[in-house]
Amino acid sequence: MMAIVPPFFTTSNDLFRVSPPTMSSTRSHGLKTDIHLVDGKHFLQENSYQEIAERVALQPEPTSRCRHNSVQSSLACAESKGVEEATPQSRSRFSVAERRRGFSFRRQLTSLAPLGVLWFLGLALLFIARVQTATPLRTLFLDPAHLTGSPWYTGALSNLGILVWTAGVVFAIAGAWVARRIGRASAARFLAFGALATLILVLDDVFALHAGPLKHAIGGSKNAAQILVVLPVVAWGLTFYADIQRTRSVLLFAALASLAGSVVVDVAVSLGGDSRLLVEDGMKFLGILAWSQYFAITSRDIAASAITSVLRESDVAPSPPLAEAVQLRKIA
Repeated sequence: MMAIVPPFFTTSNDLFRVSPPTMSSTRSHGLKTDIHLVDGKHFLQENSYQEIAERVALQPEPTSRCRHNSVQSSLACAESKGVEEATPQSRSRFSVAERRRGFSFRRQLTSLAPLGVLWFLGLALLFIARVQTATPLRTLFLDPAHLTGSPWYTGALSNLGILVWTAGVVFAIAGAWVARRIGRASAARFLAFGALATLILVLDDVFALHAGPLKHAIGGSKNAAQILVVLPVVAWGLTFYADIQRTRSVLLFAALASLAGSVVVDVAVSLGGDSRLLVEDGMKFLGILAWSQYFAITSRDIAASAITSVLRESDVAPSPPLAEAVQLRKIA
């Protein structure tokens, strides 16, 4: 026996008008479609409508949106994805399709502009290094372990700490960029200034500013130089204290406690030999790990919150056939 499956339908006195009809089997996606001819028009029997409504109401939550031009395909989508995707609450749960495309050669040429700026600065730095006579060129280019004949792992923990510092800066910059793109200005400033404060700590760790150039620039006081290095961090913390309270601040406090403990051991604790080195630099290393983890997790949380908010606020309406199919529940 053949039955007519409607491409779309409307409600009228508990009956569904079908126009224009198409031929199909008696079952479509597990749903009966009993059609009756009344006064020259095709109508869907009420008990079939109730069965469809019950079927649609029990579907699981969707994982992606559907676009269909008929009720038959809409009901198939509802059966596989669930009618939840037609509701406003579900608009934040649709998957985002891949939108990346290859760049034309002409568009790729525009990327050379910022590269040209970087190369100009790099060439200027290389020129200065070449023409200066105060320091041999090999001292500026070669690794300290190579220059001194030390093993390759010389300063391994120190170099690892620098890499972790740098990762924290990158995480904060990336999070600030995402927050700025979606209009979270406060979060963007919070992460951007946090990245700047961390960058100062990185530069101090790489070039030992508090024990070298900065110390000599302010008159030879190492303690004053250390205060100047950490002052941006203090200013950042006080300025964005409210923002910090909305993050996983226990990670930041753990980092600050470890770094402060390292400074205290350096300034006020009398230890000698390897014990002093292990405690001072060990606490510093642990503080670096916690600090970078804080910015990694905070940037992830802010980006996730921002993206979710954008998806919830996006006005993505369901297709008309699917919206009509969902109305079966409300009418029932």
